[in-house]
Amino acid sequence: MVDMIFSFGELGFQEFETSRYLTTILRENGFSVEEGVSGMPTAWVARWGQGKPVIAFGSDIDCIPKASQKPGVAYHDPIIEGAPGHGEGYNSGQAVNVTAALVLKRLMEREKIPGTLILWPGVAEEQLGAKAYFARDGVMKDVDAVLFTHVSDNLGVSFGPDSSGTDLVSVEYTFKGRNFGGGSDDIGDISWTVPTITLRFPSNIPDLPGHHWANAVAMATPIAHKGATAGAKVMALITLDLLLNPKLAEQAWAYFKNEQGKETQYQSFLSAEDKPSIHLNREIMARYRPEMRKYYFDPSKHKTYLEQLGITYPTIRENADNRINKKSLAR
Repeated sequence: MVDMIFSFGELGFQEFETSRYLTTILRENGFSVEEGVSGMPTAWVARWGQGKPVIAFGSDIDCIPKASQKPGVAYHDPIIEGAPGHGEGYNSGQAVNVTAALVLKRLMEREKIPGTLILWPGVAEEQLGAKAYFARDGVMKDVDAVLFTHVSDNLGVSFGPDSSGTDLVSVEYTFKGRNFGGGSDDIGDISWTVPTITLRFPSNIPDLPGHHWANAVAMATPIAHKGATAGAKVMALITLDLLLNPKLAEQAWAYFKNEQGKETQYQSFLSAEDKPSIHLNREIMARYRPEMRKYYFDPSKHKTYLEQLGITYPTIRENADNRINKKSLAR
């Protein structure tokens, strides 16, 4: 899943291949899938199980412009010059969630553990495009806890209003003064609707610039594979704790109501008439997708995307022939 989604490299609201791939896996494993959620063609909600507690897994799926990069190559070497790519690492998060969900489904069936698993994608996170609509439209209604995953270079957990991240919505402000903040995501609307934690898992390497082609270097390599596997194990174990100990969800809601929401009441910036901007990035993907299709990962022929691309991992130094070709192209 890590390698396949990396190869799709789809911008926000245009994640058709990614969503089709993930929903096919989930349907084949007994999940019911609702598509076109909140008016977004690439948004979906997958469900399995019955009864309480209801645990929802979320992770973003879009990529960023001009971040095409050969994995495992430690210098700028695009798969397709100018094309989008996963220079933010979102190709790994749904792999964590789906792996955890499939393992949990088997355990719940075998041990007769009640509960419901829900999976959803963060569509167009880079445009702050989906989560506020999910919150407004009741996608998280009756959910007991949200477990959200985000790529990082280590394992870590954040929750509640004291998180160091910046919760964002797409709004234009005019102001005087100085915007201090850290990493950002539009998870804010969901985290003010239902108890939410964010699990960061180690599928990337430290001290990268973020949202840059360099952040794609590790994202279809053994680093990403091992990190996503570690994250999936943690997701599964956290969820098992919630399934087997109902008091944990009760405690999460007590914190949510009595501390997080004690003085601050959530109110959406969206009106009932607002609609997601699903036209965004359509022209860019139409320009690059035909060429990108040639490089989609084919697991029937190759064990890894590195193997398919013929990359020796890791490739640290640019060879002389490549430098000469680049200079020729520049002229």
